[in-house]
Amino acid sequence: MDYYRGDFLTSKKVLICSALGISGVALIYLHNNRIFSKMPRTKQELQVQVPNIELSGKKLRLAAWLNSGIFGRIVRPIARRTYNVSALLDKVIDDIPSFFPIEPFIGNIANVDNEPTANDISRVVDCLDKPRDLGFPLTTIQDYSNAYQTGKYTPLQIANLVLDYLYNDSLSNEPVNPLSQYNKIYILEQAKESTLRFQYGRPLSVFDGIPVAVKEEFEVMGYLHRQGTSFLGGSTVCEQDNLVVGRLRKAGAIILGTSCMHELGIGTSGCNPKQLARNPYRSGTGSRHYTGGSSSGSAAAVAWGLCPVAVGSDGGGSIRIPASMCGVVGLKPSFGRVSLGPRNLAFTVGSAGFLAATVRDAALSFWLCAGPDPAYHPGRVQPAVTPSLQVISVPNHLENFTIAIDKQYITRGVDPEITKAILDVAKYLEVNFKAKIVEITIPDLEESRIAQIFCIGCEMASSFSTFSSRQVRLLNPETQMSISFVDGTSTQEYMQACRQRTLTMGWLRRLFKEDGVHCILMPGTACTATAIQRRHSTCGFSSRHSQPNNEVRLFSQSNWLSRNNRACSLWGGIWSTHSRTADGTLVGGE
Repeated sequence: MDYYRGDFLTSKKVLICSALGISGVALIYLHNNRIFSKMPRTKQELQVQVPNIELSGKKLRLAAWLNSGIFGRIVRPIARRTYNVSALLDKVIDDIPSFFPIEPFIGNIANVDNEPTANDISRVVDCLDKPRDLGFPLTTIQDYSNAYQTGKYTPLQIANLVLDYLYNDSLSNEPVNPLSQYNKIYILEQAKESTLRFQYGRPLSVFDGIPVAVKEEFEVMGYLHRQGTSFLGGSTVCEQDNLVVGRLRKAGAIILGTSCMHELGIGTSGCNPKQLARNPYRSGTGSRHYTGGSSSGSAAAVAWGLCPVAVGSDGGGSIRIPASMCGVVGLKPSFGRVSLGPRNLAFTVGSAGFLAATVRDAALSFWLCAGPDPAYHPGRVQPAVTPSLQVISVPNHLENFTIAIDKQYITRGVDPEITKAILDVAKYLEVNFKAKIVEITIPDLEESRIAQIFCIGCEMASSFSTFSSRQVRLLNPETQMSISFVDGTSTQEYMQACRQRTLTMGWLRRLFKEDGVHCILMPGTACTATAIQRRHSTCGFSSRHSQPNNEVRLFSQSNWLSRNNRACSLWGGIWSTHSRTADGTLVGGE
């Protein structure tokens, strides 16, 4: 017995030593490949330099393995140092922590009795000027509604056209593939019912017959709730809709199915080998690019012309980034305004929102879907929504409108062509619309970025705490690395992040209420869309250039906007607008 026990212990020591040896070799390999040595070390370096270091294939799998289990205790501190977390943790903040970006407001409280109905929204749209003939097919909600009312098209014809698009796309070598799940029978049934309502002159609303795609993060009746994975949802389809989907369906919208997304919503590139949506736009070389994420399929569906509006969600740029990269409008409403449901992944920063062909369509969708949800605690008390023709009409001037811009903020770590576009937009609004442009300095950029990573990372990781080890292994390596980054986060670190949230909310409150600023103009993304590479097809990729370290830096402030910012409460305080001018020039900003 003694001999057996000693032999066992010796074997155990050999295994441990072997594992540590492998870990050491792996670290040396990564170091020799300059994975760690190229990382910026100081706050100043992080603000000026965001090196484009890409991991894919075997390197990515190795990095994910090193971040897990016992080796993670060695690797994670190194990774945290490269993310400069000490900038936040070493800061002295006297404010109390804020766990939700919610503050009291003065005004009418929204409830079931005063929520706008689909008919209220339709009456506003009826007062709009008829859309100009721009020489291209139906693109906006108003285009579809007018075509149905005049008999030019029927919802059934549009549904068959959508299905033809999807079928022909599936035959392509590089399909756009915006939808992860759709059912031809379900789509045609909804279209037939809508067509009959128009034939009898009883459409439900301006949304009747409008095709809408829904991010797979939301429950959609008749479809699996997989959230971008290969195993969630099993084989059981949802028996009811999420509240937002239900309101759209009740208004007559044709729910096309679920759209592709970055796995579990953890990532901003849109690269998910399990369900990959491609950017409809091609570069001059004809190569395909990623859409941005995590609402990748929703952005692709709108940009491709499949539908004028799609549902997405956003906790750290997941609507705004793909909207920017696909050239559509992205709206993340103020926190709590549009319900994500009780089982959302990032419960203090996440928000349901919309990707749309125009700002007007985003506003119409917001009006329909905003309002209290008994099952969603953060949104139970909120201002009443009042559809207004003035809000969605194009202004002749912006003389009393103050736009703030931080010129240093939009140049550090931002691609030059994006910086130039933002400065051109500011000049255009100042010269042609008489807007007042003021320069500001946004404080605590680095601290806010780190606090955002802690908050959203811990919340999403807690949502996955029930995953078995087998399920974790089924996740993409990039997803595993993102989850493991916040493993071991202490209470002190999370509380410090929430104290930084209090500071940021206070600064935004003063900026919008006391300083008279109506809007902050900033990039919708820090970098242009990444080209799709064959080496990404097996397990995806992780890149500092297109990952949250760079991109979330632009959104950490706006992610904590509370809904009492009256000047911009409808748009969430800071909004992304991406549309084409009369000459076809793509402009955008946030």
